[in-house]
Amino acid sequence: MITKHTCENVKETPWKDKIRECCDKEDPNDPRGGDCCYDSWTEELKEVNTKYGQADEEARQLSIELTYISDRRDQLKNWYDELTEAHDLSRQICDQLEIMQDQTEKVAM
Repeated sequence: MITKHTCENVKETPWKDKIRECCDKEDPNDPRGGDCCYDSWTEELKEVNTKYGQADEEARQLSIELTYISDRRDQLKNWYDELTEAHDLSRQICDQLEIMQDQTEKVAM
């Protein structure tokens, strides 16, 4: 199957204006020299990486907590199911004992 892709010219974004504004001017008081765009981008990258690391750690902690809570919930559900089954079986045993008691009273009289 042949698919045709058409490309449109991308309109100039405001970022290009910001890049030109940053890189076209040189500040004589800036000791970093003419590479101010790269320096500011690396600073922004460090800040973004720090925020990403914090968010990633928070997500990891929440994932661990969710796993713990899910395991705990599953364990409590298993206990509930086992107790419900034990209750049902005890009810059946009590019914059988009542039948045996009635039969014993009839035989003894």
